[in-house]
Amino acid sequence: MLRHFQKLYKFGRWEQPQIAQIFITLIREAFSQDEQWQKDCNLERWQDWAKDFREHMTQAVTTWWSTGGADGHRLLKNLRNQDHQ
Repeated sequence: MLRHFQKLYKFGRWEQPQIAQIFITLIREAFSQDEQWQKDCNLERWQDWAKDFREHMTQAVTTWWSTGGADGHRLLKNLRNQDHQ
């Protein structure tokens, strides 16, 4: 997903780069938190972060859903459909 949002950021039109930047930030945060989890295995902290992250991701998808254009819309749809992962 990160690679696709980076492409959208670089080649997107209108509001697509803004959308891509938000999701790039969220995805990088997820990678960072996963790395931290691998180091300390702190389940409580991980679960707290995951709950907040899911809310942020849902809010971002909802906010940008109607303005993403075809490529952005396809990526957002994939995120929405895979939110359980």
